[in-house]
Order: sequence, then C-alpha cells, then structure tokens
Amino acid sequence: MRIQGEEALALLEEGGAEVRGDMVYISSYLVEKSLKSAPKQVLIYTRGGKLAMRLGGSNSYFGTGSDCPYILDSFTGERRKSTKRDVEQATAICDALPNIDFMMSMGLISDESPTVTDLHQFQAMAFNTKNPSFSPH
Repeated sequence: MRIQGEEALALLEEGGAEVRGDMVYISSYLVEKSLKSAPKQVLIYTRGGKLAMRLGGSNSYFGTGSDCPYILDSFTGERRKSTKRDVEQATAICDALPNIDFMMSMGLISDESPTVTDLHQFQAMAFNTKNPSFSPH
C-alpha cells in the first residue's frame, strides 16, 4: 500500500513491514501474527460508564452515518447546507431512540470556521447524547 507520512512509515518498518519509499509491503505472516495478537473483543462504554457495545464475534450495532454536507430540512422541505443546530437536533433525536447504539456527526457544519468545524461537530454530539460518539476525522 502507499502510505504518506514519515511517522507512519517508520512505525510500519519498525513493526516488520518492508518499506520502499512510500510503498509498504506487509507479509501474510505479519498480518496473521497481528490478527492473533489482537483482542477478541473490544468493550465500548457510554460516558456514564455503562457498557454500550461488545465489539467482537457476531454482534451487530446500529448508529448514524457521518459528514453529510447537505440536509433536507424537515420543517421547510428545503435542501440546504448542514448547520451545528442540525447536528445538535439530530443527535438529541437519535439519543432518544433505543435502537441507536452509537453516534456520528451526521452533518458537516457549515456555519462555523472550517478550521474548528470538527470541534463543533464533536461538541454538538457530546452535549446531546450519552451514547458513544465517533468522529471520522
């Protein structure tokens, strides 16, 4: 695979991968060794300390998608750019739904500075759900 990032390349090489420039070659032996050393399950908790998900085996969980630049406004029927308020409202609604196990931002916030959008997305989720929240960024 092609990896861009000196630190990542160094870590992969240190871990036993063959590195040539920005190309990384990982042997099947190294993949199998890594899989054997990985935990069989990962436990994910709510902010309140309650077990929310036991990742592993055949368990399935459901959550929201992430990073939609536009929203279909349910009040006006208008297609428009997502705002922080949209993420807050959607998160609060999903928090009340018993079949939603985790949250992602659902919208790319357009009404904040692009340099801090990720922080506002996370804040909108954290202030409006007790479920585990993930950011793809």
